Amino acid sequence: KYEDVPTPQPKEGEALVKMVASGVNFIDVYHRIGRYPLQLPFTLGAEGAGVIETVGAGVKGFKKGDRVAFTGVQGSYADYIAAPVARLIKIPKGVDTKTAAAIMTQGMTAHYLLKDTYPNKKGDTALIHAAAGDSGKAVLESLGFSKEEIEDANRLILGRFTIEGAPHIKEEDLPVFDCANRCGQIGK
Repeated sequence: KYEDVPTPQPKEGEALVKMVASGVNFIDVYHRIGRYPLQLPFTLGAEGAGVIETVGAGVKGFKKGDRVAFTGVQGSYADYIAAPVARLIKIPKGVDTKTAAAIMTQGMTAHYLLKDTYPNKKGDTALIHAAAGDSGKAVLESLGFSKEEIEDANRLILGRFTIEGAPHIKEEDLPVFDCANRCGQIGK
């Protein structure tokens, strides 16, 4: 069942964040259907962004009015969340709050794949299986591909899948994207 709960109060080391946007990720579906069960009662969502309303004792470096984003804090589908400040990042000027909410998990995925799992270096080759998704796009952007190149590659891939079902689409009309050549230029 769904019910209202009181606005949380930040404990020591936490900030009360008024949510502006919540990232929606596939794990939320798993939580909802019970594949990854959470202790009841729970509030869905583990990624988001908002504005700090107040901070708990001992908090340094964050204050009321700061725009922040986070991931890995359960309950972001609520109006307010008490989040550990260790999980918060300040949103830089020029970055929209909704964009910050949507990119946290994908940005962290790109970072750990390219820096921690295997620190890529000049001359390495990377195979990206799902460049149409946000994580794949974030990886390609981190590798130096422009947004236009990523969009062209996705149109080419999506176009090839639609040719059989849409005979009015001709393969020669699809954008040309020489992935093998472009991948060889990474890091140059």
